[in-house]
Amino acid sequence: MNLFRDGKVRERYPVPMYPQSILPHAHNEFLQLAADLGIPGLLWWCGIYAAVGCMLWRVYRTAGPSLRLLAAAVAAALLAHLIFSLGDAVPIWDRFGFIYWWMLAAACILDRLNSNAQVQPDVVTG
Repeated sequence: MNLFRDGKVRERYPVPMYPQSILPHAHNEFLQLAADLGIPGLLWWCGIYAAVGCMLWRVYRTAGPSLRLLAAAVAAALLAHLIFSLGDAVPIWDRFGFIYWWMLAAACILDRLNSNAQVQPDVVTG
């Protein structure tokens, strides 16, 4: 993992017209993940996007107004991250990669809150 910056890799695959021998990252999150983790890692990453998208869609469809608003906000943040990642990338193990994982955690929390709100306790009346 994270061998894109390795000097040995850059010696074998040089980048013409780049003054430094070590590149910081691939400037495309999907290309960066494919270079670092291979095709299985790229599929895993796309699966995370799909699973979180399904969770947020379910929360948006079934939740009350406050959770619906939060789900839309998290979805907008993840969409902004996705669009930004097509032209530049913050590698997932680098300085600000934790913000992406916080957004995923927020999506999971919203899904959990929504599923707990959907469960109605049995009321025993006598």
